[in-house]
Amino acid sequence: MLVVVSFWFFSGIFASEKGVIEELRKQGHTEIKIVECQWFLVSFSDCGYSDTARFLATATMSPGENINLAICTGPFSGYSVRAR
Repeated sequence: MLVVVSFWFFSGIFASEKGVIEELRKQGHTEIKIVECQWFLVSFSDCGYSDTARFLATATMSPGENINLAICTGPFSGYSVRAR
């Protein structure tokens, strides 16, 4: 049981900035900069309960507008991108 709980809390360590950048590029964003990475207790922030890592980023949308984003991910979920 302790192994499962430890895996769940600390699996966000293995989330990569590279994967986040690739996901944002797929959605059409450019000039992507990762500002912050959080991997502990992210479900209390912008993310859902199944997410274990949160990245804050700035990017440029297609029409040239700069936006702030929160990107959440977990071991059994894909990436969810939220505008901030």
